[in-house]
Amino acid sequence: MDLSSYPPPYRQPIHQNKTRDPSQSLHQPTADSDLLLPQIDFHHLDPKELAEACRDWGMFRLVNHGVPTDLSNRLRDQIKQLFSLPFESKEANWKGPIAYFWDNPAALTPNGMVMKRSLPNLNWVEGFSVRLSQLPQLQGDDDHDPMLKSFRCLLEEYGRHMARLAHTLFDVLITNLGMDPALCAPYLSESTGYLRLYRYPPYPDPDQVSGLEAHTDSSVLSILNENVVGGLQVFKDERWIDIKPVSDTLVVNMGDMMQSFRLDRCSGKKCFMLGARELSIIWGDTPEYWSWDSYPESRFQEVAELLNVCWLEIRGKVETRVLSPRTTYAAYLVFKLAEERQGLGLVPAEVFVSFIGDGVGEVENHNVYLDEYWPSYDPWYPFLSPTVLPPPASLRQPEGQSPREREDGWMEIEMGEFFNDQGDDGEVQMCLMEVKGGHWKSGLIVEGIELRPKQSN
Repeated sequence: MDLSSYPPPYRQPIHQNKTRDPSQSLHQPTADSDLLLPQIDFHHLDPKELAEACRDWGMFRLVNHGVPTDLSNRLRDQIKQLFSLPFESKEANWKGPIAYFWDNPAALTPNGMVMKRSLPNLNWVEGFSVRLSQLPQLQGDDDHDPMLKSFRCLLEEYGRHMARLAHTLFDVLITNLGMDPALCAPYLSESTGYLRLYRYPPYPDPDQVSGLEAHTDSSVLSILNENVVGGLQVFKDERWIDIKPVSDTLVVNMGDMMQSFRLDRCSGKKCFMLGARELSIIWGDTPEYWSWDSYPESRFQEVAELLNVCWLEIRGKVETRVLSPRTTYAAYLVFKLAEERQGLGLVPAEVFVSFIGDGVGEVENHNVYLDEYWPSYDPWYPFLSPTVLPPPASLRQPEGQSPREREDGWMEIEMGEFFNDQGDDGEVQMCLMEVKGGHWKSGLIVEGIELRPKQSN
């Protein structure tokens, strides 16, 4: 086997013949490997069936999708040729609109350069990340390269089919939620559309490695086109399920952004949630202060965990047109507290919700507590005077409110409320700050900010 096309860390294990310890397997087999995904006929879309598949599975198999089999086959042939190029050539020459990566598709900088990674626990995958809106930039430049020109044309044609499917499915889902697809269209912009091409190198014991680590998709929709080898697994009902490939079908997965939309069960009004990645977190991109991790209980791909800061500030904003008009909304910070944490209960945090724009609405700050009150003296915080320290929890009201536990196991604290009058093109901002205590804080795990109709008493 010619190994020159594989990244160097993947070459040696291909020839190793390890004896597997079943207890060390990363992938535990399940008895439900033959369980079939819900099947949706694209030519006869049933909004009810589509909604049930998304609710119960979060994904479905799409048939009669209209993507020509010949197009998929020609694209696969081109992809095989591309992957067979020497690794050094792929890494050096494929950047920009068609960017080569290995280990992690997220490990690319905005200019297409590969970020540094460590060897332990690599994802056993290489691929190309294609930003569809930038493919026209290659026109003219690829005249001297027939393979590149043919590849670009195939990608553009395939991308148009994916956009057609995504827009149709999105419109049906949004309409089923009682929302206007035209108002939600910015959340499915073709300018942010990506096509990712994967190859999984062979390994003597597949149970010891992951092609891609367990994850959710951060997109609105992901449309998968598998070959006959398969390998896709989904986590449902507390177990992993093998999804067998079926020729001439596609698998559609609901991404984190799609799961941001829902309707309130009591009022039928629209709810919306911003994931942690959509928030502005001061020092959030500094690894010494915040870490970004997957969390099994979260609906989003990543949550933000506070490692250590003195200045805690979290902001979010949302366009009012995605919400129900003539409705009073409340905004809630959704979070968990790590077992090992400090400083979150010493002094109250300030929160507010307001419209963005001069002279629109008023900003009213109020205090909240993210954690239980600490004693008035602690050896870690001897510098805090009694005037800075808050009163015991029993004396806090009405000075501030405390978190409450949600049905999904997360905690939430209300940040404020606002009245969405006509639902026109306005923006609402939400903010939580604790910057006055001057002490170190850690152990806050942020899932996001949720906006939902305020329940009348």
